[in-house]
Formats: sequence, structure tokens, C-alpha cells
Amino acid sequence: RSEVYTKAETDEKIDGIEIGGRNLIQKQFMLDWVGVVTGTDEIGHYYEAHISSLYPIAFPNLEFEENTQYTISGKVKLISGNANGLYFQYSDGTTQQIFRLYNTEGFKEFSVTSAKGKTVTEIRAYWATGGRTRYYDLKLEKGNKATDWTPAPEDVEAEINTVKTDVATLT
Repeated sequence: RSEVYTKAETDEKIDGIEIGGRNLIQKQFMLDWVGVVTGTDEIGHYYEAHISSLYPIAFPNLEFEENTQYTISGKVKLISGNANGLYFQYSDGTTQQIFRLYNTEGFKEFSVTSAKGKTVTEIRAYWATGGRTRYYDLKLEKGNKATDWTPAPEDVEAEINTVKTDVATLT
């Protein structure tokens, strides 16, 4: 079955696409979680969170703009515990699930866009019993389309400065 769209309908769909591209989650934001360790496994580089409280704010340093859509994407692997997830918290008190991972699933890729016309106030984590979870290629960007993972610009600048310092000490 094929569908036919008018030019106006097509233009409206195209005009509604917003692509951010810039990763708003800096490396330090991940390291600021309680009990985070980093490493590499068969999936790639990860940040492993050890969470014991049920509803911690995942990224307390993030600031969100009013009535702006955000898209969060990444991969997640449950290491221990029986269920966890992330969700958007909105200024009107409602929430939107980003992902929910149960011990029977083990691994999940996700990409979720916040609701149009709502204001995100924070991203919260949910753990049913506490536990350990690995996050890979986590990216939060403005807009309603996910793009490939890239580091936050601040992280790239920090790496450049580290190399500059290393080179300066060698000369």
C-alpha cells in the first residue's frame, strides 16, 4: 500500500526536523555520577554507574531550554540489579521514559526525543534495587533527530590542551 502526500504535507514534515549534532553530555558529567568507573569491553568504551538510590538526577550539571526538544541516544548494558532506566522530567510534573532495562534483556540501544511543547527540567535515573549499569556512546542533543555519537566540544578542547601541555613539557 502506498501513501500519497501533498507538497504542503511534505514541506511540513521536512520543516519539523530539527538536528542538533552537538553532544551536551560532557565526559565530566558522566564522571560526576556517584561511583562511576570507566573501562572498555567487547562493546566499547563505557561509563559504569554504581547506583544505590532509586531516583538520582542523572546529569545535575545540564541546563535545558524552555519548550525545546532534546534527543538522547546511546547503548546500555545491565551488569547487576534487576531493573533500571532513564526518563525525562518535565516542568509540568510529568515524565517520559527514555528506556527501561530489565535483567532478562541485558543490553539495549535507544534513541528517544522529548515531547514537543514541553520543557525538560532534568534527566533522572531509575533503579528498582540499585545496581551497576554500563553506558556507551551516550549523546544528548537539541532537536528531534539523533546523529552519530561525537564527544562534547569541551572534551575535545580538553584533550587538545592536554597534548599541548605534554608537548610543552618535552621541549
